[in-house]
This record gives sequence, C-alpha cells and structure tokens, in this order.
Amino acid sequence: MEAMRHSGQEIDPMESPYSDRRTGRQFARVGYLYLTWLLVGCLAMHAFLSVWAVLVNLTWRTVDVAFFDGFAWIALLMLVLGAIGRIPRALLILTLLVIALLILQALLISSSRDLSAFAVSGLHAPNALVLLGVSVPLGRRAQRFVRASDTVRARSKRALRITRR
Repeated sequence: MEAMRHSGQEIDPMESPYSDRRTGRQFARVGYLYLTWLLVGCLAMHAFLSVWAVLVNLTWRTVDVAFFDGFAWIALLMLVLGAIGRIPRALLILTLLVIALLILQALLISSSRDLSAFAVSGLHAPNALVLLGVSVPLGRRAQRFVRASDTVRARSKRALRITRR
C-alpha cells in the first residue's frame, strides 16, 4: 500500500492508530501518581479533623477515626502499583514511610480509647501533620518521575518512527 502524507509527514496506513497506547507499567505509574495526590487530599482533611478534634471539640474524634479508616488502604494500593510500575527506590521508601506513619496513626487512634494512654493519643494530631508533610513531597517526586518517563517514552517513539523511514 502506498504511504499517505499528512502535515508533511508520511503515515503508514497499516500502522494502527492505537499504537500509542500505554503499557501496564505506564498505567501503574499514572495510577500511583493519582493515588498519591488522592492520599495527600485525604491526609489534609484528616489533619484538619485531627487538629479540630483536639483544639475545638473532642466529639469530632469519631468522625476523624471513621474518615481515617476509609482512606488508609490507599497507601497499600500505592505500594502495589509502585512495584508494578517500577518506580524509583526513593519513591518506594517514601511510600513505605507513609505506610509506617499510617500504622503509627492507627495505633495512636486505638490508644485514645484507653484512658491510661490518653497522653499518648495527643500525638495523633502532630503525626497527622507529619504524614501530610511527608506525602506532599512524595506527590511532587512522583509527578516529576511520571512526567519524565512519559517524555522519554515520547522521544523514543519519535526516534523509532524516524528510523523506520
């Protein structure tokens, strides 16, 4: 078949228009990025609820605990997607740090129910702020990594098209 011209470039009619589809690894990387920013948003709300419960009204603690139970699984899913997407070791270590801080947060929440450990539960709100402080740089690094990997992929596809001609 004869090659067609479009905008000064030759187009191979046998080449699929869907050849630019992402691979599973790239989907995992983008999913990791979206989940990271979702976790940052949830942690911002959780930090607000934690501080609100400590400073304003202690009855908000039940809302805070219920909200925390609803989003804590996101970090585990991030770890799975990070392994599939082969993210850099630094991002994996930060993800593991977030998981460790989430476990500590759950322990601080459970200690708040015991009156003898009530002083320890006061660390719940500062730990929520530390979690937020760790997850924001994680999101920024993940965003830089996904952008860089998409740029490298686009450049290699362009180079492959040039060498085909």
